[in-house]
Amino acid sequence: MKTIVQLFFSNFPISIEGGREKVFVELSNLAIEKNCKVINICNSSDQNEKPFFLLNKEVEFYNLGLGKIKAPFYKKIIREIARIFHLDIENYVDSHKTKILAERVNNILKDRDIYAVICYEFNSIMVANYLNLKMPKIATMHSAIEIELGSKTKKQIMQINKIDAYQVLIPSAVDKVKKYINTKVVCIPNMVSQINANKATKSNKNKKIILNIGRIDRNKRQHILIKAFAKIPDKDKWEVHIYGYEQDKQYKKEMEYFIKRNGLSNKIFFKGVTNEPLKCMQNADIFAFPSAYETFSLALAEAMSTGLPAIGFKETTAVNEWIINNETGFLCENSSEFMEKLEILMKDDKLRKQMGRNSSMRIDGYSPDKVWLKWEKLFNEIYVIV
Repeated sequence: MKTIVQLFFSNFPISIEGGREKVFVELSNLAIEKNCKVINICNSSDQNEKPFFLLNKEVEFYNLGLGKIKAPFYKKIIREIARIFHLDIENYVDSHKTKILAERVNNILKDRDIYAVICYEFNSIMVANYLNLKMPKIATMHSAIEIELGSKTKKQIMQINKIDAYQVLIPSAVDKVKKYINTKVVCIPNMVSQINANKATKSNKNKKIILNIGRIDRNKRQHILIKAFAKIPDKDKWEVHIYGYEQDKQYKKEMEYFIKRNGLSNKIFFKGVTNEPLKCMQNADIFAFPSAYETFSLALAEAMSTGLPAIGFKETTAVNEWIINNETGFLCENSSEFMEKLEILMKDDKLRKQMGRNSSMRIDGYSPDKVWLKWEKLFNEIYVIV
């Protein structure tokens, strides 16, 4: 039985309802279904913290429970001097943290025959490179390229180039990533299950729902949706439901103040984290997604799989590849157009249903089985190399 290891040393906790965290769990579960052994390792301050999403019981899950690892003060001083004077030297703080994490991981993986290791974010790459194991290493990207690679130093890029393959989620990202690194770059999308929703009943509901799912922070730009909805005059039958992990509390407070000031407290609702996002999508009528940047946009893909028309921005990577303008929804140039197109969708039942049918057809090719074939092909390629 082949053993696959996933390292999740992220700045985000494993317990949140995020796209990265969902992929981590879904890929684990899929590998188990395909008769692989899976070992997942993460780190948080609470050793008992588990993934938000349901993990197959056959997955070996380890939370190191070390929390934020503090480096000696003198190493922090060296790091700051290097940053100020742009010195191309080793980041001793990163190295200190990496060494401690890698020692724990080595103890878990000792005497195991590892088929491949998948790394989520840069910290996991550092740990994988430090391990005393000969195994294929894959980095998976779930942030904007400019953030994930554009901000890295030469030393950090050298670490990334030690990885055997770098996975991106959309075809257009391949060439962009190759401008930063020299290692193998391959496109493997996230898996999206096809959901059959009964759209015929939605136009007859007394209450219609505009849905947004995503963590609450300024990148997701939920304020654009809220302000657009506020300007639309005829919205008696409509509500806005916003689901997601509250990452930026101040941002949420600002939106709540706007909602209250404009008398929309009975129309716009922050619903918190949901255990049933697909059910929320099936009960909705429009998926509004004003995000500033995405790498794949799993929430958008899942919403479209349920037959929801979607609205987003032309400038947003991944969103502008999922939404086909005027066919599966609308891609907007600015906030004013976002409001105009949202109003059009709200008023036109027939258009919503047609765009929803077109949306559901976009999911072909993203089934778990088809995505696994791509992963298996990559595993075989890099296993031979290593």
